[in-house]
Amino acid sequence: MANKTVDQLTTISGAGHSDYFVMYDASESADEKLKKLPVSNFIRTLEVDDMTGTYDVYVDSVSGDDDTGDGSSGSPYETLEGAAAKFKNTILDHNEGWSNLTFKLAKGTYNVPYYGFVPDPMWRTCKIVGTEPVTGRTITSIQSSSGSAGDWSYVLNVSSVTGITAGEYILISDTGGVTDGERLGGCWKITNVDSGNTRLTINVTDWTTSALSGSLTGDFCVLNTIVTGSYDVFVIENSNFTVGDLVCVPPSGGAGIRGINNADIKIWSTLAGFGINPDGETARGVYLDNSFFAVVGGMSSMPVGLCGCSNSIAAWWGSVAQAMSTYEDIYCNGTNGVSIQLAGSSYIHMNGVHAHGSDSSGMVVSDNSMAYCSNNTGLNVINASVNGVEAQLGSFIRFSGAIKNATDDGLVANYGSGIYPTRHSNDSGETYSNNSYIVGY
Repeated sequence: MANKTVDQLTTISGAGHSDYFVMYDASESADEKLKKLPVSNFIRTLEVDDMTGTYDVYVDSVSGDDDTGDGSSGSPYETLEGAAAKFKNTILDHNEGWSNLTFKLAKGTYNVPYYGFVPDPMWRTCKIVGTEPVTGRTITSIQSSSGSAGDWSYVLNVSSVTGITAGEYILISDTGGVTDGERLGGCWKITNVDSGNTRLTINVTDWTTSALSGSLTGDFCVLNTIVTGSYDVFVIENSNFTVGDLVCVPPSGGAGIRGINNADIKIWSTLAGFGINPDGETARGVYLDNSFFAVVGGMSSMPVGLCGCSNSIAAWWGSVAQAMSTYEDIYCNGTNGVSIQLAGSSYIHMNGVHAHGSDSSGMVVSDNSMAYCSNNTGLNVINASVNGVEAQLGSFIRFSGAIKNATDDGLVANYGSGIYPTRHSNDSGETYSNNSYIVGY
């Protein structure tokens, strides 16, 4: 269909919806004309880059302006909400049939409205990406620690603190050098930067009763783009959604608050090089309710840290999730509830997932749900305050990985449930009862 100017509006109609005015490839002046037209709804189609299939929109919380900006790199919008409003009822047109509306956020903090950031379903595919993180840094040792279970402060000796500011978030991966160093993997807030001694102080919500110490080593990057809000931060409805290179900070206020809420929808949602760390440890990280599909990690070359939540991943009522580490692992550490929770005929496929230092069990699968842990390191649980892995109420877990130092039992099956452990280790015992089974026991 040929492109049309603002003076060549066409009315179309279809089953189940009202007539709409359709405008193609409108310029900025065309937008001004549209404001004066006596129509309440229209669909705008924008041409996207034929090579990348993307339409980039730039947002800068410091130098941007929602009123005078045009979304270009030289004239960005100020807020994510303001930028999204400019593209309401907009379809991206690409000759290959696929496209992305990409919001590129400059370094800084972005507050979304109370109801969260909600991608317009007409976008079909939406990306939100932050400024490129500080990468290529290493931890050489732990200088000191203080605090108690659920609220540890660690001073880390690192290779460099250049370009890092207090209030940003560290993503730690590939730890070693000390026993159970994986507990420090994940996304944590940086509370102090000591340039003179090349040290970072971080807050860690590991619920283990003793702190780590000594020659801890590890890799880390720093996320300097922060998105927060008053309730749910991202609410995904009928859209393909990707978010990366930023940290999501849900507010304190209870498990009803979510960092990413995929409720009553059928979407594909992907997280890559991403962190969630709530303000107050009470919000859920990624919450699926009657959703179709969510991918955590995917093909990302950076880790994902869903830490300090009441649940890092919660899938309910027929949801399907995939937490896969192709290159870097996924850390669901330091939760003050169950790290990974499935219920209501839901399913999750995991590989390279860590659920360490939780104040409850590492994973609970209940109400006719199923978890599949692939390869040798599908799910690793260290220092769970209750059980390592639980199957309840007619559920099934195919478990591979490791369970260590669970306070009660490592594997628990109850009320018509089953666990098939393969390529695994468990030093914390097994319990099965009420017509349940654990293969091999």
